[in-house]
Amino acid sequence: MYVKDYPTGRREIVKFDPAGEEIVVRRLILFGARKGNITIADDFNAPLPDELLGAFEGH
Repeated sequence: MYVKDYPTGRREIVKFDPAGEEIVVRRLILFGARKGNITIADDFNAPLPDELLGAFEGH
């Protein structure tokens, strides 16, 4: 197995099958790789509207 890095910040753990083909075992995203690409709304922590909150609570 080996680790394959990409310039986008993605990292894959790869192994080879018996025929020599690459098999991706796991895909990882490095911490901070998406910095500057994601924004969080100013009202992110605002209370949910009653109708939506009720749907989460099964009403």
